[in-house]
Amino acid sequence: MTMRWRTARGSACLVALSFAGGCATARMELPADMAAVEPIAVQGRQGFRVREGLRFGGYSAVDVRRSWTSGRDVRIDAYAREQRAQEYGFTLRENDVPRWTVECEARVFVQGVEVVGVDVLKDDRSSLDCQLEPAGGGDGWRLGLEEERERPLSGALSGPDGRYDVVGTNHIEGGVVPASQTTGYELRSGERVVGAVEVISGGAVRLRPELGAPERTLLAAAAAALLLLEDLRATLEVGL
Repeated sequence: MTMRWRTARGSACLVALSFAGGCATARMELPADMAAVEPIAVQGRQGFRVREGLRFGGYSAVDVRRSWTSGRDVRIDAYAREQRAQEYGFTLRENDVPRWTVECEARVFVQGVEVVGVDVLKDDRSSLDCQLEPAGGGDGWRLGLEEERERPLSGALSGPDGRYDVVGTNHIEGGVVPASQTTGYELRSGERVVGAVEVISGGAVRLRPELGAPERTLLAAAAAALLLLEDLRATLEVGL
């Protein structure tokens, strides 16, 4: 018998959403004023698999470094526990000029028991921790996100000049019910959404045009980190 926490979330049509007339391109749901901002298409991603580099607008994530996914599994009778971790890093360039060096670590931890053929989760959480260092020197920023159960990763991008809340979503534009996977992230300054990162359908980035150049580049580095994040939950499966 196999205890399967979750299967891979990627598919051509998101299972949780039915569109009239068949499968349509899914988009993350955004506030009306942010949806009006022109999306910047992401190049270098193939479906839900990420190649060794990506580009959007004048930004590019190059010199991508990614470790093997490591993990540890424990099984004692009906109890099962799994842990997975992966490190990755890259350099963000703006018009071929290095701007940020980013190093990230993603983790997922799940434990539960099987009771009369039913999987009961006792703990289910994941996290993303990234350090962003300016290429020209100076104080760095931290992107720290956490997730519990089915809620998407959320947290903050914080540094010497302030803080942006990063709020994950699994909502889809025009969707009746939430998707079974994260669809994107909103980057908020106070109550205002200043950027958005769509991680489905090839990916897209939205940054408000009135943002200053340093702020846009910082948010672009955070966006690249989120686009390069792999779903470690897809590897979780404990045999009982």
